[in-house]
Amino acid sequence: MNYCTYFDKNFIVQGLTCVHTLKKYNRNSFFYILALDVETKLKLESLNLPFIKVINLNLLFKKFPILKQEKKKRNLNEFFFLLTPFLVYFLLKHQKIDHITYVDADLIFFSEINKIEKKLFKKKDILASYHDFNKNKITTGKYNVGFLVFRNNNKVMSQLIIWMKQCVISTTIDGSYSDVICGDQKYLENWEKNKKLRFFGIKIKNFNIGAWNIVEKKFSKKGGVLMCNNSKLYCIHANFLRFNLKHGFFVSSRSNNSSRKIYNQEIKKIFIEVCRVYKIKFIYDYKKFFKIDYLIQRFLFKNLFDLNQ
Repeated sequence: MNYCTYFDKNFIVQGLTCVHTLKKYNRNSFFYILALDVETKLKLESLNLPFIKVINLNLLFKKFPILKQEKKKRNLNEFFFLLTPFLVYFLLKHQKIDHITYVDADLIFFSEINKIEKKLFKKKDILASYHDFNKNKITTGKYNVGFLVFRNNNKVMSQLIIWMKQCVISTTIDGSYSDVICGDQKYLENWEKNKKLRFFGIKIKNFNIGAWNIVEKKFSKKGGVLMCNNSKLYCIHANFLRFNLKHGFFVSSRSNNSSRKIYNQEIKKIFIEVCRVYKIKFIYDYKKFFKIDYLIQRFLFKNLFDLNQ
């Protein structure tokens, strides 16, 4: 299966964790990674991995000049949202591949998904992951952009062109427009209305668990394997944590989930493995032990996890 994602130097640990865990459980995976800065490009190229092809952001600027123009007008997050449809369209048009799966760079995989993709995708054009919202129903869209599968055909390319145009108009995350726009995401709801398109919403238990629903999940370890609600866990969308790349620790959201220590410790373990495998090093700063924020989050709130400890 072909996958694509994008990230910059500040997201290098999460991005390589996504690649590493997806490849671990799905060995025939190949990745197209859009490097959003020079540092990321050089790091990825230095790894010289046969299952990664690095895409230079300047190449997209050359193919789609509107992107360079819009970068000057938008904040960083809204510019990143704009890239999603253009990257997918570019790969399907110019890489001579019959399909592509877009994944957000902060996805962490815990099980094989290739068989699920192939089964669901057999007679479909596009697959999109449902948002499985918690009881509060805080919605940022019916579907989540974090995991999207596209077949390479005219119907899909036409839909991608529409998505590109929509994202050029706006990828705002301003709550004033949340009924119709939320980054690159709310536009997906129109896809299921396209009768010419064979669209399917992925609704699999314990697939793409994120900040929107992790609070109500029960995590445990069985035979050394992370479980969710006593069932197989496929992937976590770790958009609930902030990583301090300079000093090698991450801060997880202060949720009321009683088992949050279990999944956070597992994420820490995976991050440590990824940093070892891909030679990512941090500055060890003993001064952090004297910083109030660090001490409060680590020892009082217990939501700071230090990869050096």
